[in-house]
Amino acid sequence: MSDDSDDVFEGMPPSAKLVAKVIEYEGSMDANEVSEAARLHPSTARDALKQLAENGVVEVEVTDDNRRLVYSMEERKS
Repeated sequence: MSDDSDDVFEGMPPSAKLVAKVIEYEGSMDANEVSEAARLHPSTARDALKQLAENGVVEVEVTDDNRRLVYSMEERKS
């Protein structure tokens, strides 16, 4: 994620950019892992993840056991 992609985050809270950076550096994570890694309240992390997913910044996958959602960075085309 480069500085020229900051327009993707326009109108989003700072927590969304923080969550995106955490996933970028740490890799795929579920909402609880994101919350702990970013040191955000779980509901704040979930709201940020929802906004990031709606804007195509992160991908959402359901685990094989259908019990968790895992978030990862969306592949960007240069």
